[in-house]
Amino acid sequence: MAMLEHFFTDIKGKPVTISKDQGNAAKESGNTLVFLVKHPKYPHLKSISEMKARKPESLFDCNGFCSLRDLLPRREAEQDVNFPQEEDFQLSIF
Repeated sequence: MAMLEHFFTDIKGKPVTISKDQGNAAKESGNTLVFLVKHPKYPHLKSISEMKARKPESLFDCNGFCSLRDLLPRREAEQDVNFPQEEDFQLSIF
């Protein structure tokens, strides 16, 4: 992917990146583009190795009752809405 970034950057003549820096300092300076590997023609832009790592955070908190509904029997309306189960599903080529 880094090779593609460099390839398309050289063709286009301006930075083409996959990643962006979403920090406040980057937004204020206007340098939000981040290369996967440092590009020799654009030394002022960051690479992914220069980004500060952070601890991943979960999108929700589990209080211990997350899978409680797994034990309840499934409702009839749920079968109408959801895709068929594996035993009901038959793949036909023709």
